[in-house]
Amino acid sequence: MHCTESQRGGVWDLLSTSFPLMITWLSTTLMMFIDRLFLAHFSLEALGAAVNAGTIAWAFAYGFQLVLEMAQVVIAQYNGAKRFKSLGAPAWQMIWLALGSTLVFVPLALSGGSWFFLSHGDSALQETYFSWLVVFGPAFGLIGACSAFFIGRGEAAVVKRMSIIGNLCNVGLDWILIFGVDGYIPAMGVKGAAIATGIGMLVQGLLLFWAFIRRQHREEHGVDRYQWNWDLCKRCLRVGLPPGVGLTLEMLAWGMFFSMMAQTSAEHLTVTSLCHSLIPLFACVTIGLQRGAASLSGNLIGAGLTDRLNNVLRSGCIILVGYFIILAGCLWVFSDSVIALFVAQNAHGDASQMQTSVEALRPLIRVGLLLSSAYLFIGGLRTLAVGILSAAGDTFFLMIAGTASVWAFLVAPTYWVVVVGGASVTTAQSMLVLYGVAAAVVVFARYRQGKWRDSSLLIEPATTK
Repeated sequence: MHCTESQRGGVWDLLSTSFPLMITWLSTTLMMFIDRLFLAHFSLEALGAAVNAGTIAWAFAYGFQLVLEMAQVVIAQYNGAKRFKSLGAPAWQMIWLALGSTLVFVPLALSGGSWFFLSHGDSALQETYFSWLVVFGPAFGLIGACSAFFIGRGEAAVVKRMSIIGNLCNVGLDWILIFGVDGYIPAMGVKGAAIATGIGMLVQGLLLFWAFIRRQHREEHGVDRYQWNWDLCKRCLRVGLPPGVGLTLEMLAWGMFFSMMAQTSAEHLTVTSLCHSLIPLFACVTIGLQRGAASLSGNLIGAGLTDRLNNVLRSGCIILVGYFIILAGCLWVFSDSVIALFVAQNAHGDASQMQTSVEALRPLIRVGLLLSSAYLFIGGLRTLAVGILSAAGDTFFLMIAGTASVWAFLVAPTYWVVVVGGASVTTAQSMLVLYGVAAAVVVFARYRQGKWRDSSLLIEPATTK
């Protein structure tokens, strides 16, 4: 994508940039969703372990991926400034970091599970899922580094294609490794689900790297500039480290939220697990819009067209309103079909393990699905503004605001109202919506303040001959 005068940040500009990224995120979250769907049919203990341990494992793995992927902001500004020979070097800095992360993720996989899940009754299952997923952390980093190159240039369709291939690998391996093949492969349960996801991510990362080092990119986009450049690396980390750390801390808070649901009752854990297994899947639109807004805004900033950023925000809001109306309607009409996906008879237990009949849970889950769609809409508005602020490099504020919001507006109130006060699971779900509103107000107040515009250019000035 070369930023031109014709690009005004309208609905079509944002959709054309964001749609491949929506498909990419959909494909990625399908890995989690399919894991949980298969595990629900394997055993309900396995599903609970994957939701809790998976949240913490993805906090580290995807948080690291986001750190490296945010180099797209620097690449987008170079692209908008038409300095195409400078596009490859930022991605290479992130690739070196991805390879070096092996020294962190392997020890974390070997001993991290015992730190996080010592007090849980099903800690063995959670440790297993956590360890086998975290060991693939460098593959997540490689995806982020290579994706930054393509997203920053507006070629997100490449990332989409590789993500779909990786997801297809995961689906095939999920069935084989979770349930096993009689006489050949034993049923592995949560271990098989984590390995299948990890291999799918590794395949995706290697395919993206192969596309990245193509001859065309070496000749036209500076991909042959693979030397280590500490100054450039610091510039990328200035943008990427705060949101990556912030996401990790936020997801750890979500892990604590699920732990509190487990401590409260089986009903609380079951309803929240089912509803929140769907949130990452339906968040493909909101996350795609965030990343698309960051890419489009970065190009506009690099081209000196910052006056068009308000158009990007307005266009995203229009898209989100339409999406929320469709999503809420579908979840209400087809709620019984959605519930049936998870509560069918499973291979290693039955629905009685929920300690509550399916019929008794059905109204709670139906309301929970509607509240989840409301949370997605409000969260989508927030992440849209986050995408624009990220493109301007205002990521340190976003880290502080995001971390403080989730702990102050979600974790602490949930503990006092639900765990101590014994409130219902519907109340817990409603608190998610209130948290979404409070967090969105903080981000939009920052956007309206406008001080982030003063330091929005992250690339060095072009030299003139």
